[in-house]
Amino acid sequence: MPEPLPPSVYTLPHTAQLEALYTIIRDKETTRGDFLFYSDRIIRLLVEEGLNHLPVLPKTVITPTVRVFLPPRVPGCDL
Repeated sequence: MPEPLPPSVYTLPHTAQLEALYTIIRDKETTRGDFLFYSDRIIRLLVEEGLNHLPVLPKTVITPTVRVFLPPRVPGCDL
């Protein structure tokens, strides 16, 4: 039985979509273009999950139409 992962390690949730993507990129018949497309999709899922674990702070933005928008802000990122 494998050792449990440390608490600082996160894994992508196992979904039918992710299993299908893994199956496609592991198939020896998959074309280079399909491999790139589907592996990019897996990478996007991984980045999205990583962003879910970042801390956020409130920030007030006033739009050109003088409306107040309150998007979350990642500390240390000036976007």
